[in-house]
Amino acid sequence: MRFKDFAQKLYSVIGAGSSTSAFCKTLFESIVDDEAQEILDSYTDSSYKGFYNGNTSITGISKKINAYVNPDSFEEYINQFSDPVVSNLCKVFSSDFTDPTSFNIAEHLSASFIDLITQAAQKKKRPVQPSVQQPENDVKQHPLILSTDRTAADLGLGAGDFIVVESSIEPEEKDPFQIYIDKAIEYYSQKKTLLRPESPSDFRSIYVCNDLMQKINRNAAAHNMGSSSVTLHNATLTDLAAVSRNIIIQGTGGIGKSMFLTHLFLSSAVEYKPGKDLPVFASLKDYKNTAITIEEFIYSAIASFVPEISRDKVKELIQERTIVALLDGLDEIPGSIKTAFFSNVDSYVKRYPGARIVISSRPTPLFVQLSRFHVLEILPLTRDQAVEMVEKIDFWDPEAQKSFIHALKRHLYRSHKEFASNPLLLTIMLMTYSYYGDIPGRMHIFYAKAYETMARLHDATKLLKRPFSTGLTPEDFAKYFSEFCARTYKDEVLEFTEIDFSRYMDKIIKKIPVGERRITSSDFLIDLTDNLCIMYCEGNKYYFIHRSFQEYFTAVFFSSALENKLLKLGDFFNNMKHRAGTDKTFYMLYDMIPEKIERFVFLPFLHSLFDNLYLGNIDEMDESDMDMDSAYWRFLMEYYPTTYIETGDVGSSYYVEDRPFLYQALVHIFNTTNPDWVERTNWPKEMDDLPGVTKWVVAHSNFLTNEALREIEGISDLDRINPELLESYETVDESSLPYKYEEILGEPEQVGQTIEVDIEQIYEDKEQFKAVYDFINDSDFALREEFVKVIEIYIRMRDADRKEESSDDLFDD
Repeated sequence: MRFKDFAQKLYSVIGAGSSTSAFCKTLFESIVDDEAQEILDSYTDSSYKGFYNGNTSITGISKKINAYVNPDSFEEYINQFSDPVVSNLCKVFSSDFTDPTSFNIAEHLSASFIDLITQAAQKKKRPVQPSVQQPENDVKQHPLILSTDRTAADLGLGAGDFIVVESSIEPEEKDPFQIYIDKAIEYYSQKKTLLRPESPSDFRSIYVCNDLMQKINRNAAAHNMGSSSVTLHNATLTDLAAVSRNIIIQGTGGIGKSMFLTHLFLSSAVEYKPGKDLPVFASLKDYKNTAITIEEFIYSAIASFVPEISRDKVKELIQERTIVALLDGLDEIPGSIKTAFFSNVDSYVKRYPGARIVISSRPTPLFVQLSRFHVLEILPLTRDQAVEMVEKIDFWDPEAQKSFIHALKRHLYRSHKEFASNPLLLTIMLMTYSYYGDIPGRMHIFYAKAYETMARLHDATKLLKRPFSTGLTPEDFAKYFSEFCARTYKDEVLEFTEIDFSRYMDKIIKKIPVGERRITSSDFLIDLTDNLCIMYCEGNKYYFIHRSFQEYFTAVFFSSALENKLLKLGDFFNNMKHRAGTDKTFYMLYDMIPEKIERFVFLPFLHSLFDNLYLGNIDEMDESDMDMDSAYWRFLMEYYPTTYIETGDVGSSYYVEDRPFLYQALVHIFNTTNPDWVERTNWPKEMDDLPGVTKWVVAHSNFLTNEALREIEGISDLDRINPELLESYETVDESSLPYKYEEILGEPEQVGQTIEVDIEQIYEDKEQFKAVYDFINDSDFALREEFVKVIEIYIRMRDADRKEESSDDLFDD
């Protein structure tokens, strides 16, 4: 769409008889902040009339106002009109936007206006040419259609006809963004490690790049669509751009997400040149203000290295879509402000379509709020990658290191894959192996041994007992530190100033027996950073070397809690919606005290669950006297109300709201259901008849709008279209294709589909969906089997509790 067409369509509906020049100026005033008013006032009425009629290019004015564009302002301008007027706008622009409605037309119009301004602002001036009369038979070439065999000679132009114009622009000082790149490369090229906390190491000398993988759909073959997966090795920003403009890198704790984003930054930063993509690395642990926009956050990341840089310069690059934002650690944003962050990211993506963002995070169902993002999984280290990483470590005991590498190759990687495939845990494995000559298999014992190792290693070259600044034994230190971890874990705090640290620790120090020497919070801080290396200092703040240490010591603290405290744990963990996905605290706690967790956490939770599902006396409940069908479907509607079945390649995945954490933990601990049950189920063909079916097709990315299709409409020979425009593809919902797409470009290939299974709808219309209802209701269906197993678990725990209550013996044989 040209600006002329955009303005004239708007005028036909909302012009209200005003002059075209005044109306055109109003449009520009409505899309920018007040700071741009002086710029707009400098243009004459004849200029605005020229913009409106298409006789004058908007390139000049666009370059001047691009830094002041505000899409929200234009949306407010459109939304001020009455409903009938807005409905008329939808009709006028029906061929330009997909399914315009009174709810989204303002957003559509705002985004289109911004695109027109941005594209105009990016246009370069052509070299000055002499006036050449175009041959009468010359046909104006369409910008999307390749020239035929016409040459410059055909137009009467020779190689010397172009005039070289010397620039009158004075040489500028060094590009401020180049200064940022140089300083950021120097900063991020050095990394402190767990083994060398006292001095940083060169990043490239220690880093081994994990592989990335797009989702594998195991159920695709059953629906005859073929299985699909993409694995990226040593991925760069160029590789990610081929997948999507907006990427989430998800991975478990310690897998190397921050290191991977550092790798993305460094590998692209060395290629930077003015005018090219600018990578900007920012840690989301610094995102604390719900009001801060993503633009401001990006600016702050750059300004931390180049304080004198102006906001307008950064905003200009953002508007030109040349900044690639690398945002590290979504899971480190406190849950209380995550919603604001998601909203700000969504606004950023809408405001600057085509802008690029890469976000790292632990897995979370909250990704559904970032629907425009493509999720890639950072894979665990392979055995060869694990060996390579250990070989790169400058370890203090070369013989132990050599022996550990041999054990990794022979059996240790296979037997302890959960540890050995995780870079952080692999490092701790090496330390623990050098001290004990073995690696425990259970997670909490592994961390216990790791703590002992870190507590008793004096320095990186010799094994001596280290004196603690607190004067405490490692055992007593762990006891007090575990309460600190539990308190900060409850508050979702992962970083501390000295004052913050003291505020938490001073409450704990008061509990230390009076007979022991006076200990200060500073003593604890010295032990944690200098002696144990469980925490580190960066700037004026302190951080856990990894949050898994906070999780382990939190479990240690809760494991010694009294019954009344344990009874409160269930609600506490169920309310951990923002971090429960890969958090290991509860699982380590269950491993430490399984009987207590079953009695004081799981049993009350299950009692409440079945109290809602069972119509009789819950205390006398037995599987044999239940109305199983009725209870089972109530269970499904409560815990599995919606399920999405994906086959083949899909453009985006849908996530359902998580079940209570305790229920997920119960299913995981007692292995009641295969986690891949959706993909492994051989669904009946009648599922395709359900209402919520999305068909995914591969379409040409550059022709997904009516405007783009109109540019090539009427071209019968597709070979005349620039092949570069036809080489870019995107997986999209078939229903979102422009209405003439198939007529012009042919029927796209279907590569996958998503089926939405709405349990309540199937239950209410069981006759209409009888085949699907019977399939889900069958005793062999995965969730039916899970339901029966959960009943059995509840009855076992209930009977064990009754036996414990009624027994007077010290031992229950």
